Amino acid sequence: MENKAADTVKDDSFSHKPWYKRVALWICGIEGAVSKSAASHVTSSSAAADSLQHLSLQEKRVWRVVCDVTAVILMAIAAFLFAFWA
Repeated sequence: MENKAADTVKDDSFSHKPWYKRVALWICGIEGAVSKSAASHVTSSSAAADSLQHLSLQEKRVWRVVCDVTAVILMAIAAFLFAFWA
């Protein structure tokens, strides 16, 4: 019951913002302020695990290939444009 009341308060504060701010916050993934009670439930072990995960430089093979192919295409376009106007 207590969580339901906190959700309605969060939703009410979000609904009082202008439409363009709500859209911008929705696009960024921020739909309202995080309540302090939810933030207090984070344990030190989960916070440490989250920080290690964010510091990791591992990437999936698919995204590495996508980034590499995109970089080659953009460099080819840049070289063509440089040669065309040089």
